Amino acid sequence: MAPELFDGYVDERSEVYSVGILLYQLLTGCLPFDGPGDWKICLQHQETQPLAPSFLNPSLPRSVERVILGALEKDPRRRYQTVEDLLYAFQKALDAPTFFEHISWQATCQKLRDRLSPETPDWQPVDALATPTRTRGPS
Repeated sequence: MAPELFDGYVDERSEVYSVGILLYQLLTGCLPFDGPGDWKICLQHQETQPLAPSFLNPSLPRSVERVILGALEKDPRRRYQTVEDLLYAFQKALDAPTFFEHISWQATCQKLRDRLSPETPDWQPVDALATPTRTRGPS
């Protein structure tokens, strides 16, 4: 229940809040607000910030979490203004690369090599290195 409903005000942003609740539940397996009774849950909708979805589902990308929390803003002016805006942002968040996809391992290694002294040998895979044999000294 969108917080503004308690003040008798409703518009499309109230629907955005409801879709945010659905997304939260679908992606975490839990409702953002729960309690011993309906009145307690209603108060939470009005006054309490939901627990970060990634706390319940650590695999959830931060970009998706930001969209969900944006849909659950208490002030309707701070929410997505239409359900279409929300769904567009959600799709964009799903398509957003993760932090590690931005890192090129080869480029990072090349930058490190460039900073090393010229005498430093090139990197070789472990299996390409000859295993030194031990020789025993005089007996």
